[in-house]
Formats: sequence, C-alpha cells, structure tokens
Amino acid sequence: MSLVLLALGLGSLAANADGPVPGWSGKEFKISPHDVIYIKVASHEELSGKFTVASNGVVAVPGVGVFNAATENARHLARAIAAALAPRLINPDVRVWIAWDNKVYVRGEVRNPGEYSLTPSMSVMDAIKQAGGRGDFAKRHARISVLRGSGVWYNYNEIVLQSGDVVFVP
Repeated sequence: MSLVLLALGLGSLAANADGPVPGWSGKEFKISPHDVIYIKVASHEELSGKFTVASNGVVAVPGVGVFNAATENARHLARAIAAALAPRLINPDVRVWIAWDNKVYVRGEVRNPGEYSLTPSMSVMDAIKQAGGRGDFAKRHARISVLRGSGVWYNYNEIVLQSGDVVFVP
C-alpha cells in the first residue's frame, strides 16, 4: 500500500492508503502549483527525487510519467504514480511528501515585509500577523490584495494562501 507522509514544522502527519493513522487529524493537503514535493519509490532511487509542481499544476517524473498533481492530494498522487509503475514493478511502494518550506510574500505597509513560511490553511491575516501587523502608515480601510500567478484576488477572506502568493497591504 502507498504511504503518504506530510512533514510539517510541528511534527509529522501520516496517512496510508487504507485511511488515517491513529492520532492523525485526517486533514488532507491539496497539492498546488509551485509546491515542492518529494517522491520516493522504495528500492528505486532513480525514480525518486525532489520535484516542483509547474504553474499549470503538472509534475513530470522522469521514467514514470506526467501527472496533474494540482488536482490531487499527496495520497492520490502516490496512488497515481504507483499505478503508472505497476506494469514494471511488483507492488510499487510510493511515498509523496509535500515540502512545507514553501513561501508567501507580504509587501506594502506592514512592519516587517518579506517572505514567510507557508503553513497549511494559512489565511491572509495570518500572513500579515507573521509580518508584524499593519505598519503605521497602512491605510486602515483600503483593500488588501493577494496576487497569485497572473491574477489578483481582492476578496481575501475566502481564500487560503498558496505557495508563491503575494499579500499586498496598501
């Protein structure tokens, strides 16, 4: 069975193909464009490595195939890779980790503008708090914007930040 580990700064969360491991919260983390993931195929180092999900959500695994990772969580991606390897390997053991060293950027009128580590379910206000809060010259009623890829999101209360997002406080 596939084993999936999601490494976080606070410890390790794990789930296998049959369901959550005891003590695990059951939270599934969706893979997003620009995420860094680790793929490990047991006993096959040549098929394992560190990969970055492209802006279109695709990850190419040399010798295995191309996968639409951004519509999956780590568990489903591990299953898809194992299925692609099944004709060549007996019971392939595939593990996928989402690297939580992803970054978000907070710019504009905050006390400490810069890059910050992305955490699961991080909100815009969480990122602003990490940046020390609004600066003395921040416009209190101005619209905070989130830049993601080629789009700009203004209704930031409804989004969860993703790797590479830029929060701008006017």
